[in-house]
Amino acid sequence: MDYKTGKPKDEDKTKKDLQLSVYALAAREVFDWNPARLTFYNLQTNQAVSAARDDKKLNKVRAEIQEAAADIRAGKFPPKPGFWCKYCDYESICPAREQGAAASASGEE
Repeated sequence: MDYKTGKPKDEDKTKKDLQLSVYALAAREVFDWNPARLTFYNLQTNQAVSAARDDKKLNKVRAEIQEAAADIRAGKFPPKPGFWCKYCDYESICPAREQGAAASASGEE
């Protein structure tokens, strides 16, 4: 169960949510549990939305996590600029910001 505030999640987002899948993997690997359902519970609306994960989906998520970890170990984690950049604590050292500044200075932007 993941407790949330803000806009409630819908069933479609709950079915696809990566965070819930990671929780399911952790429950299996750490506690040897097999969660039957994964739930977002909105504290403001008292609304719960649940979904299940099959082995195929969890194996895909495990592979994605392993790939990301391998990339991080190899020092490969390119920035993905977007809306969230304005909230980032690392903006001052971000390679994407440096590239954007260089492009702006040369008139390429």
